[in-house]
Amino acid sequence: MFSVVNAVILRPLRFPQSDRLMTVLDSDGKKAYPPIEHRFAEWREASGAAFEKLAGAVATMRVAIVRGEPRTLRVVLASSELFGLLGVRPLAGRLFTTDEARPGSDPVVLLDEGFWRRELGSDPRVVGQAITLGGVQRIVVGILPAGLRFADFGARDLWLPLPARQARQFGGGYSPVVTVARLRPGVTRERAQAVIDSIMARLPYRRGANPQKAVVKPLRDWIVGDVRRTFFTLMGAAGFILLIACANVANLLLARATARQGEMAVRAALGAGRWRLARQALVESVLLGALGGAAGVALAFAVVRAIPAIKAIRIPRVEEVSVDGAMLLAAAAVSIAGGVLFGLAPALRPWSGGLSLRLHAAERAGTARNAQKLRGALVAVQLALGLVLLSGAGLMTNTLWRLLSVDLGFERARVLVVETVIPGASPQALADSMRSLAAEIRGMPGVLAAAAANEAPLEHVLDPWPLEAASGGQRRAREINARAVDPGYIRALGAPLLAGRDLELADDARTPTPVLLNQSAAQALFGRENPLGATVAVGRRGQVQVVRIVGDVRMFGVAIDPPPLLYIPLVRRYAYYVIVRTAPNAGDLTAAIRAAARRRAPAAPPAGIATLDEKFSEQIAQPRFYFLLLGAFAAIGLALAGVGVYGVISFAVARRRHEFGVRMAMGAERADILRLVLGSGLRMVCAGAVLGLAGALATTRLLASLLYGVRPGDPATLICVVLLLILVALGACYLAGRRATAVDPSAALRCE
Repeated sequence: MFSVVNAVILRPLRFPQSDRLMTVLDSDGKKAYPPIEHRFAEWREASGAAFEKLAGAVATMRVAIVRGEPRTLRVVLASSELFGLLGVRPLAGRLFTTDEARPGSDPVVLLDEGFWRRELGSDPRVVGQAITLGGVQRIVVGILPAGLRFADFGARDLWLPLPARQARQFGGGYSPVVTVARLRPGVTRERAQAVIDSIMARLPYRRGANPQKAVVKPLRDWIVGDVRRTFFTLMGAAGFILLIACANVANLLLARATARQGEMAVRAALGAGRWRLARQALVESVLLGALGGAAGVALAFAVVRAIPAIKAIRIPRVEEVSVDGAMLLAAAAVSIAGGVLFGLAPALRPWSGGLSLRLHAAERAGTARNAQKLRGALVAVQLALGLVLLSGAGLMTNTLWRLLSVDLGFERARVLVVETVIPGASPQALADSMRSLAAEIRGMPGVLAAAAANEAPLEHVLDPWPLEAASGGQRRAREINARAVDPGYIRALGAPLLAGRDLELADDARTPTPVLLNQSAAQALFGRENPLGATVAVGRRGQVQVVRIVGDVRMFGVAIDPPPLLYIPLVRRYAYYVIVRTAPNAGDLTAAIRAAARRRAPAAPPAGIATLDEKFSEQIAQPRFYFLLLGAFAAIGLALAGVGVYGVISFAVARRRHEFGVRMAMGAERADILRLVLGSGLRMVCAGAVLGLAGALATTRLLASLLYGVRPGDPATLICVVLLLILVALGACYLAGRRATAVDPSAALRCE
């Protein structure tokens, strides 16, 4: 965990003066996200007082012909200033120029080093040659180093110039632009924020009940995002495991030192000095810690190699995770410190009394109250740490259960999401091709409905439209995200249809444009009035007419509440998806759908087909991953705590054999002895539970950003984990107590 935290959070970015690199983000007051294209252009033109330069990049996908075969490649559209801001130099060739971003300039492309080596065999002659990308011949002007990774743009294939784009007819541009800026000398982040605030105050769409804001953040902080708190929490959980293990080792060393107290007393009587005896105990504990640290480092090498393969969550800067010198120094420090700290008490134990007392009490050292109290305190700490880990795992279990049972607003069973690339010069031409493909799919046996759309469900893609409507004597203005859909899309998705009519193909040419609103959008714009037939202004560029109200759906993600949503005709956006609902007894339609898509676009890559169930599973992959990780930590911690309880009780039972023999000789029943053992264990368990509850209430707040539908410190979760801890601990006490009930009174008395 230290290797991950060090690489992801603690190290600065691999760019010159990375502490001066900022990003500017849109914000709705709750969450910050990359701006849309036209807003980035406005910031770029007016922010010169704060930044030396403001660059942007847009992640996308393009079809290219590689080795004679169509391939879908990962592409970044980047402004020419970006490379200078990041201090990037090409491995070969040159970078973009400012002129190459202007309309009418020669089409050029930069290759990523990984793509160049993997697909082109590291051929240096590729610079100056042409590559077909999206049906356009582009000249390769340079090769970028593979280390150019920031935000979500790691391991990209190609880089293109980001052109200056004009606002679209409806709603402006909608591609999210990752911004990168370098502060001017002497300008602070706070000063840059004030400049951006003044720009936002002048924009015409800053109005209504929820005006848009913008925030300036360090680039590294935005890249790391919520992962910072998550990884520190996981590192703390790993630290708890370490402490529980060290407490177990300390208990074992204490028991061993107690058993050897007579030996140590004899050594002292023969002239061994205090430092000599303490050094022997410390050497043993440090050696034990060093062996454990070496085993841990060996395991870390294997785990670190597997981290990049984890697909459950997006780990920023994952390519920088390695077992380096810092990790080795940290492992050595923890191993040695643990050995010294937990070997200190056993090392000093022989000097807790006088020499004659130690010689006289050598055979009964295990009954010493101080040693027993110390071992009991260590067990209580183990149980408390185990309870904290169990609380975190319990909250993540609750979160995962709630996500699995969440109502999406549509039926995800038996729904296919077909992603395909069909060449089209305009949204209208592409819409015609996608509608033709959807019609062919609807004619296949087992298909109930099929409709095209510009985005897939459960994808957090923003396309905000500034809408304004008059109702109840007042005008309401909101920015509401849009989805471009074909007639029949709502039925294919399985969302509820509430009132009005569906979109029709004839709506493409009608004015004002017919649209659908979901319930949240209708309430935001019209309050309690009926919006059917009403017209809504779209900024200053036109009007739309509401023809239907549909139910709210979680379009942006499982854990994101249904947002206000506008459904517009497909021709308003480029469409690449077909949503297909199949019958319960339908067979596998994957091959037939891919064949239909290939017939319409022979030069395009094979269509990607996924089920909504698979997309749902991807959405909950992150909480599932954290659940498994915290669950594993909790299971290990609980097992170690149980072993600690068993060890302490077993040692105490072994040292009290004579006492138990006397009790049984005096008439005590085996059940009485068992209750006596369980009672001593229960006191440790109760102390650990009280400490653990206090720790859980304080630490589970760190998990707040990972939870859904449950709050930190949830009483039901805490009650369940406390009962589980008590059950495990009492089980360990019972197993140890059975040894006490098996004592033969006559044998115990003869031993005395």
